[in-house]
Amino acid sequence: MSVLCEIVTPRKVVFSDNVDMVILPGIDGTMAILPNHAPVLSMLKDDVLTIKMGDRILHYTVFKGLAEIQPDQITILADDSENVTEINVTEAKDLLDEKRRQLVQGQTDRANMDFASHQEDIQALRAEIANIELQLSTAKKYQ
Repeated sequence: MSVLCEIVTPRKVVFSDNVDMVILPGIDGTMAILPNHAPVLSMLKDDVLTIKMGDRILHYTVFKGLAEIQPDQITILADDSENVTEINVTEAKDLLDEKRRQLVQGQTDRANMDFASHQEDIQALRAEIANIELQLSTAKKYQ
């Protein structure tokens, strides 16, 4: 018996297939979801979710996510998600360095911006940095 699992970001459907089990990083703890699970709605930690399909095990990063669990479907909505095997460590490190430079520059350049707009830019950069750091730590662990 299996359950449909979908991981969806604003840009694309990252994953969609029938699976045996999904292990989710819920904010209140890890949840193992099997077919016919009771309905649940949960916020997810920025972490890794694991999908089991027969003898295959897949790992996906999930950043700013929400899981809707129904007996016959698991839907993960996330700002960003990526199969761990697709993370390019070199590109991620380069991007992380660039975002950190932008953050430092933004913190020293604030005289030219209004406060609210500046704070939004800084928060967005911090979120991007956190996402890249998640990708790098996950790649190190699973690749």
